[in-house]
Amino acid sequence: MSPVIPKYTRQQSIPGKSGNVLQNPANAGLESQAIAGAFKTFGDEASKFGDVIVKRREELKKQKLISDGLQIKSLYDEDRRAFMATEAQVNDADIYTNLDRGKKFKEDSEKKHTDNIQDPGLKLAVKSYIHSDMDGNLDQLSSFQAKRHGELISQRLDNEEAGAVKDAALGLKTVDELVSNYTDIIKMQLDAGGIKGKEAEDRIVKATQKIAEAQLDGLVVNDPTGAEVLIKAGVYNKYLPGEKINIYAAKAKAIKEAREKDAKDVAKEAKRLKEEELKEAREQRGIEFAKALSQGKLTEQMIVASNLEGTGENSINSWLEKLRSKTVIKTDTVFEAQWYEKIDGAEDPATITNSEIRAGIFTGKVSVDDANKIIAYKDKLIKGDDPLKSEAVKIARIRLTDAKNKKMFNSEDMAKNSAQWGKYNSLLTRYVENNPKAIPEEIYSFVDTIMEPVKQGWIGGMIDALRFGTPGEDKLQKEKETQLESLAGTEKEKKKFDPEGADYDYESAKSDGLSPDETGHWPSRNPKTGQILKGKKHPTFHKTIIEEEKVGYEIYKDKTGKYYSRPTLQKFLKEARKVNKGMSDADLTQYYNKKYGGE
Repeated sequence: MSPVIPKYTRQQSIPGKSGNVLQNPANAGLESQAIAGAFKTFGDEASKFGDVIVKRREELKKQKLISDGLQIKSLYDEDRRAFMATEAQVNDADIYTNLDRGKKFKEDSEKKHTDNIQDPGLKLAVKSYIHSDMDGNLDQLSSFQAKRHGELISQRLDNEEAGAVKDAALGLKTVDELVSNYTDIIKMQLDAGGIKGKEAEDRIVKATQKIAEAQLDGLVVNDPTGAEVLIKAGVYNKYLPGEKINIYAAKAKAIKEAREKDAKDVAKEAKRLKEEELKEAREQRGIEFAKALSQGKLTEQMIVASNLEGTGENSINSWLEKLRSKTVIKTDTVFEAQWYEKIDGAEDPATITNSEIRAGIFTGKVSVDDANKIIAYKDKLIKGDDPLKSEAVKIARIRLTDAKNKKMFNSEDMAKNSAQWGKYNSLLTRYVENNPKAIPEEIYSFVDTIMEPVKQGWIGGMIDALRFGTPGEDKLQKEKETQLESLAGTEKEKKKFDPEGADYDYESAKSDGLSPDETGHWPSRNPKTGQILKGKKHPTFHKTIIEEEKVGYEIYKDKTGKYYSRPTLQKFLKEARKVNKGMSDADLTQYYNKKYGGE
């Protein structure tokens, strides 16, 4: 039941002021003329005296009374303004007692401003002014109370509506329940006089539609199939117009179909990723087998227990065949040169995948190391590393390819022509490898050295001594190739394990007596030292991180640049406290930092 708003009824008034007129505090006040009227009696008394001096005395007395009255009025007006300003800021709970405070202020003001007045006429005038002025302000307080009460009712009904809409959106209650509850609240306010009939009707209509739409909005998004069922059952027909319901039905259908498609796409993508992951794992296993084969470490048990396919290039059967036939994977220089040619001619080398290049490992066309060199060359072109040098090498290879296409290496035997091209490409690679600081001019000079006898033999066909495939060739060619071998430099020793690279540290693993398991998989972590045996760019390095984190370990880099695994500080402290109960956490932490260190 809403509180009854009291209506203040004025008890008295003074001449010239209506007790029923709301006074504006900005205009309220006793003008000097009003004061003069209130003190008219003083003039009547003065008229009884004919003496000029007496009249003058009375005039001065009258003027003083008026002046005193104006001063008292001014002091009261300041008090009233402060009171009304405070009342304008009261909270909702205090608004219902504002008339009580107003009446008390009126009584207190009368006492404060009249108790010390000696003149009865002035006292009466001041009392009358305070009574009249406060009657107007009490009317204003009553109106303010009524207005604020109406605002509070409206605000609370709005809150009820908003709450019902939220419940509908969350599906916590049925539309029937929510509409019924809200309607009951509106009726209570209507019966109590808090709202009028038209407002009550409008609120129910508006809230009903909002509640129904909110529930459908939530249903359509969270359960489009359920929304379709309820719409077809006619649950919302009494709350929403048909065209609105049709819009929701169409939306539910569209969302349902889109999600069904998304689910299929997700499943398809998940399958693709799984297949890609398996392909990547098989490729890595094939690379490991190639290295193990070259080191004499590959066994039939490793091959058979692997996850490779049964047949194909990188398969169980193909590796068993290579092992049994004691195949040595040696790089075919023509195959190698063809890859450099393809990379140089590609509009975008990034379109060439590493897997395409590594496939040659499994067919026995290229060694793991040489495949990695081709990949590194491609990556440098993509990244623009040392652009002058990369471009120079590319131009040098194009010159060799152009000579091959013109059959300059051997115009009669195409196989020998290609073989010589491949050999020279290999020498160019070795030269660049052994001369990392070579400038473009030096690279071009090396190719010139290659091409000098070739050009002479091709152009000057009559000079048999310089033509490949003619008498005298063998000696001159051997001399030229000896010179080229010297210029290119010797084959580089196998590079040491690079912790930032994509290889595996077989040397460290073997030195600590580690070996592959029955599936051919080498351990990711050295259990003796904690070293991570995979390079950071290894295809499965990220999986190692995940597996280490699962058991409370973290990977860090030590001062040598290698990656190691260590227990997290939290895990270390937990375990250390069990056996070192006398040591503080600070001491244990210090020991931890000294033991593991790293970046």
